[in-house]
Amino acid sequence: GLLEILRTHTPDIFTQAQQSQIFITGPSGLWSAIGVASQKITLQQQNENQKDIVNTVEHVLDSIGTVVGHANTMGKGLKSATMAFEKMHKSINSRLLPRSHKIIEMGAPSPTKPLPKRIASITTHGDDVIDAETPPLSQIDHSNPE
Repeated sequence: GLLEILRTHTPDIFTQAQQSQIFITGPSGLWSAIGVASQKITLQQQNENQKDIVNTVEHVLDSIGTVVGHANTMGKGLKSATMAFEKMHKSINSRLLPRSHKIIEMGAPSPTKPLPKRIASITTHGDDVIDAETPPLSQIDHSNPE
């Protein structure tokens, strides 16, 4: 109502105010203006955050590439180590342990800790690398180099 009274007494007040970039409004208009300003501020903050998010995503993607490269290198190393262990495992079971048992059979002093008949492969799913069920040397059949 107050705005209508103002317009009646000064008919060109709204035109003059608009030319001076002044907005004459009541409580509803003020509430709407605050709402619009608030949304613009929120959108501006989202736009600024969006730039940061895109920048951060670029860094994360670079990091993923680096980590995957390290994982690939580590995988190759693990494969190489596994192959080397398998070769050593076969050599121990086919040559070293049978020859060691033969030396003991020929009268060499027995070691304080009995030698296993064979060691388990890492491809078997046992918990121990060394066969814990190996019988004492006196019970091992040395004619079979298994």
